[in-house]
Amino acid sequence: MRPDIDVHIDELVLQGISPLQRYQVGRELESSLTELFSEQRADSSFTNNVNIPFLNAGHFTVPDSVSGSKMGGKIANAVYSSINNSIPKGK
Repeated sequence: MRPDIDVHIDELVLQGISPLQRYQVGRELESSLTELFSEQRADSSFTNNVNIPFLNAGHFTVPDSVSGSKMGGKIANAVYSSINNSIPKGK
């Protein structure tokens, strides 16, 4: 049986996006993170209890024409990469 992976994002700061896009960004962020973690569940680094109290996934600029959905996917990739890089190797 594969262990559950629980990710809690207390605060996500999105500067410069329309308030109307925030729910679309959030839905896609959740969906994309679920997909990314589901693909990597067999990775031993995600099978241990790891607590990362603060994570800075960096920043990037997106054109005004980018949809909230696409933006959510980009954020998910940045968050996932930062989490993966924060897990001590061999743990």
